[in-house]
Amino acid sequence: MNIELGRPKEHCGIVGIYGVEDAARDVYFGLFALQHRGQESAGISSAYGKYIFTRADMGLIPAVFDEEDITKLVGDMAIGHTRYSTYGGSKKEYCQPVSLDKNLVLAHNGNLPITKPLEDFLDSKGIDWNNCNDTMLMYKAINYNLKRGSGLSDAVEQIYHLVDGVYACIAMTAREFVVFQDRCAIKPLCMGKVGKSGYIFASETCALDTIGAKFTEEIKPGEMLVLKDNKMRRKQVTAGDLKRDSWEFVYFARPDSVMLGRSIGIVRLTLGKLLAQQYPTDADIVIGVPNSGTTASIGYAQESGIPWQEGLIKNNYIGRTFIQPNKRSELVRLKLNPIEEIISGKRIVLVDDSIVRGTTTPKVINILRNKGAREVHMRIPAPPYKWPDYYGTDTPIQEGLIAAKNSEEEIRKFIGADSLRYLSFEATIRAIGLPENQLSTSWFTGVYPIPIGELANNIKGLKTNA
Repeated sequence: MNIELGRPKEHCGIVGIYGVEDAARDVYFGLFALQHRGQESAGISSAYGKYIFTRADMGLIPAVFDEEDITKLVGDMAIGHTRYSTYGGSKKEYCQPVSLDKNLVLAHNGNLPITKPLEDFLDSKGIDWNNCNDTMLMYKAINYNLKRGSGLSDAVEQIYHLVDGVYACIAMTAREFVVFQDRCAIKPLCMGKVGKSGYIFASETCALDTIGAKFTEEIKPGEMLVLKDNKMRRKQVTAGDLKRDSWEFVYFARPDSVMLGRSIGIVRLTLGKLLAQQYPTDADIVIGVPNSGTTASIGYAQESGIPWQEGLIKNNYIGRTFIQPNKRSELVRLKLNPIEEIISGKRIVLVDDSIVRGTTTPKVINILRNKGAREVHMRIPAPPYKWPDYYGTDTPIQEGLIAAKNSEEEIRKFIGADSLRYLSFEATIRAIGLPENQLSTSWFTGVYPIPIGELANNIKGLKTNA
C-alpha cells in the first residue's frame, strides 16, 4: 500500500554512469537522490569485461542493496532504476533494469500508450511477448536486432519507428552504453561529467549533485548518445519536438533540481506568489501540506505578508507500508501530525500542489479543524487536475479525478474548506517560465502531444490527439 493517498504516484528514476571506476557505487548514490520518483523497486546493473551483473528487487533502495551487493557489481559502467509501476503492475519480474538475457540490460522511464507495432514486430519474428510490459517489449525488440548482428546503437535505432511513446532510456551491453530519448522528451534526462573522463546520465540534476558531478546539458528530444571505447557519439535519430511534462515543475521533480534551465524550487515559489496575487485571503497563517505544498506555501506567505508556519509535520521515515491500518484515515494521521498550538484559533491558508482524487484533502482539513482551526482556505498552485496521464505516471481513470466531474464549488463542499481557489493555467505557465508549446499540459488541458491510441476513447473532453 502506498502511503501517499490520493495523489499521482511518481514516475520512475534512472541513472547511468560510464567511464568511472566502481560505477555501481555512484549509481547507488544517484538513485538515493531519485527515491522520490519511485518507491516500489530498485535495481542496478554493471558491466565488467564480457559480463553483466544485475541486482534488482522490490523495496526501497536501502532494502534492496547492501555493501556486499555493491561490491559484487563491478565495472566502470552501470545503470540503475527506481520504479513505481504504471504498466504491467507491481511484480518482481518487472523490476528494472530489465535483464531477460545476460547480454543486454535496459532501464526505462516513461510509458508506451500504444504497443501494437512492437507486438506485431515480435509476432513476425516468432518471439513470445506474453506477460511482457512495455519496457520488456522494447527490450525484446532491441535484443532481437542484437542477436542478428547489430551493435547496440544500431539495434536501438532500428526500433525507433516501432515506438512512438514516452521513453527516457539507458541500454547497456558489456561493451556499449546507449542513452536515448523519445521525440518529445516528455520525461527529463540530463547529462553531467564525472572527473576527467566519466559521464553520468540521470532523470534529475539532484542525482548529479549527490556524487559531485558537473551538469553539462539535457538530452535532446529524439536524440541518441553512444558511448563506446571511451568515446561519445551523438545522433539525432528522429525530429525533436520538446514537450516536457509540466507536472515535473509543479510536483514531481525535487526542489533542488534544475530542469531546462529553470530551478524547480524557484518555479514553485513563483507559483505560490502568483497564487497569492490572484487570490488574496484574509487569514492568520499560511501552512503547506508537506512536502508537496511546502515551497509554494512559502511563496504565498512571502507575497501575501501572512506569516508562514510549519503547522503539519510529516513523518519522512514511513515510505511504503505493507501493514494496513484499520481505517484509511489512519494513513493520513500516520503521515501527518498537526501542531495544535500553531493551529488552534487560526484562520489558515492551506496550500497543496493538487487535489487529484479528493480522498486525502478532506482528511487533512479535518485534522486542522480537530485541532481548533477557525477557517481553512484551500489554495492550489496549479489548475484543476482533469485528465489522466498515460505517459508514465500512475493516475486514476478520468472518472476517479474529482475535478473532471465536479465544479470548484462542489469540490470545496466535498473537502470541507471555507474556500477553494486554483491558480490559472496562464499563471502556471508564466511561473514555469517556458513557452507553452514546449510543455506537455495534458493533465490540465486534455491535449496529448504523443498519441494515446484507444485510450482516448475513455476520455471526455479530449481536445486533440496529435
